[in-house]
Amino acid sequence: VSTVDAIEKYLCKGPFTKRYEGRDDFGEATVSFTVCAFWRVEALYRIGRVKKARRLFEQLLAFRNHVGIMSEDTNMITGESSGNFGQGYSQLMIVRLGNLLSRKRPV
Repeated sequence: VSTVDAIEKYLCKGPFTKRYEGRDDFGEATVSFTVCAFWRVEALYRIGRVKKARRLFEQLLAFRNHVGIMSEDTNMITGESSGNFGQGYSQLMIVRLGNLLSRKRPV
């Protein structure tokens, strides 16, 4: 639980989750790594924060394109997609979390 709390404190902005904190060769990180955002949703679900997990999942789904595909990264300011597109891990997590979050109680 403390790890999830720390991730939320340092790496998250709304439904988005960065890969790491700090600057890199491109400057301050402004993109969310989609699979990390989905891992966060699953972690929240598994520690019993089901309502928050469902809310964040729905918010993330709003960043799919017109055919339901998500990219590897999403700009946390503009919502613009970047990186690999359609990202297999992103699509897998949509299916995985849709199944998990549709259950009545955490498993």
